[in-house]
Amino acid sequence: MYNTELSFVVQGPIADVAGLESFLIRIRNSYPGSEVILSTWQGATTPLVDGVKLILSADPGAPTINEVLDKAKKNNLARQIVSTHAGLKACSRKYAVKLRTDADLFGDGLYEFVAREEGFADPLGLGIQQQIVIDRVCSLSFSQTGWLFHFSDIWMAGLTSDLLKIWSLSPPSEPDFTNFFRNRRTPRRMSIFLPNVNWAQLGCY
Repeated sequence: MYNTELSFVVQGPIADVAGLESFLIRIRNSYPGSEVILSTWQGATTPLVDGVKLILSADPGAPTINEVLDKAKKNNLARQIVSTHAGLKACSRKYAVKLRTDADLFGDGLYEFVAREEGFADPLGLGIQQQIVIDRVCSLSFSQTGWLFHFSDIWMAGLTSDLLKIWSLSPPSEPDFTNFFRNRRTPRRMSIFLPNVNWAQLGCY
């Protein structure tokens, strides 16, 4: 079956153990023969689901974005990079589907959708071999918002090797990264830097 070429990486914190357990079982039942990986933090209470590979990483922490306005709002970028990369490194299949622990998945046609994207030209020379499928509904379009490289983190799918290239970056240096604009003027629109970028050029759509 084609499902044997799919790895599912469910990454992130666990807020609802029962809900996540149902999610993992739904993946396993919808894609029999696929590899299912849960990548989360050491010390987390995790669901016990047969056939799910568990990857536990040390929590890199998350700095507060604005201590004055909202002390509860955290920058989880480092956490996302660490848990996603750890999960993808554990994949043993040709294609990977990366999902957040608070996402959901219905249907069983992902393989045909992902595998048909072969023949990508890679115009930016990023080393991407195949177009990566992402959630466009929750991605910010540059042409509409002026924000660059703001693709959704809820789910993405493609060659495992391509997703590893995206998520192999090092976590940012904190708190300097989160506080970069604290004493600097924030650009109103990023369009002044790269006016002609589009989803295909990013290797995603």
